Order: sequence, then structure tokens, then C-alpha cells
Amino acid sequence: MLNPVWLKSLVAIVQTGSFQSAARALGLAQPTVSQHLQKLEEQVGVTLVQRSRSGCQPTTRALAFMPHATALLDMHARALEALHGNRERVGASSNIGTYLLQPFVRNYLTTANERGEVDLRIAANPDVADQLLAGQLDAAIMEWWLPHPDFEYRLWRVEPLVLIVSPDHALAEAGCIERDRLVDLPMLGGEPGSGT
Repeated sequence: MLNPVWLKSLVAIVQTGSFQSAARALGLAQPTVSQHLQKLEEQVGVTLVQRSRSGCQPTTRALAFMPHATALLDMHARALEALHGNRERVGASSNIGTYLLQPFVRNYLTTANERGEVDLRIAANPDVADQLLAGQLDAAIMEWWLPHPDFEYRLWRVEPLVLIVSPDHALAEAGCIERDRLVDLPMLGGEPGSGT
């Protein structure tokens, strides 16, 4: 079994580019970080970091191992959360996370037990969907859904679509507008993947 403390040191070394920076980021002494890497390399039987006078570089094998190391650390953290906490990892698209979800999060935090926490990640719909697929979220609230056999979908709310035009535009006084009247109009919308 790979020691998560050693894995954290490897990830920090690769991400920061030096043993000293990794030690600083982890709040450890540099010799401790060096010892962690040495023990990890001994356990896996391969060199993970090439050391030189100009610094250190991850080996090709270390770079190939990095996604697995970070996934193991994430899984380790989630396992500890399952034992000790009530942390919900929720992803939300920009508009929902910023404008609509905040009262619900506040209500959850005031009614949950003392260990209740919410890790709210706000991003564009495609990024939220990717995080959900990767198992980095417990739930996602988005402006569109991602058809996937392992996910359960529920409609949360229906919002009216509003057309905003200048006061002198031909549709300014139109009231309710049929979709086919909009087909040929030039439009500005939200960022790609925003659902608007």
C-alpha cells in the first residue's frame, strides 16, 4: 500500500519544481520531503525525480504516475471525509452557483449538524460535467444535463427565457415571442457551454 504522506510529497515536488518549495508548501522540513520521496522510490522500485545542481525534474514514469497519485490522494481524502465529516461536494454552473444556489447552501449549513460542510465549485457547465464524471463532485446543478447511465437527473426549476433588446427594436413591444421569429436574428448569448 502506498503511503499517502509520501505521495503528497511527490505531488508537491512535481507541482512546485523543487524539494525546498515542496517542503514549504507542505509545512515540512526539506530533509523530510527528501526522505518521503526516497521511501516511495524504494517501494515502487523506480526513480521518480531526477536531481541535479540546477534543480529537479520528474521522470517520464513520474509524469505517467501523477494522475494516479493525485487520484489516490483524492480517494484517501474522501475516505477520511466519509468517516469523519459530512462534506458535500457540489458543482454549479456560473449563474446558478452565483445567483440561485446561495440561499440553499446557507440553509443547509444552518440546519446540518455541526460537521456539515459544502465544497461549492462554480464553473462553466462543461467543466462541472467533467468534474462529475471524474467523481470529484457528489452533485451538480447545471443549466443543461449530461445524459449518462450512472447519473440520476431531476428538474430543479424552470426559468423564463427573456429576450433583451433596445427600446427602438421591432420586438421591444412584442410581449411573448414565438421561437421561429428569433431564428434569423443576430444574438449575443452567454459564454460557450453556459446554457444561455
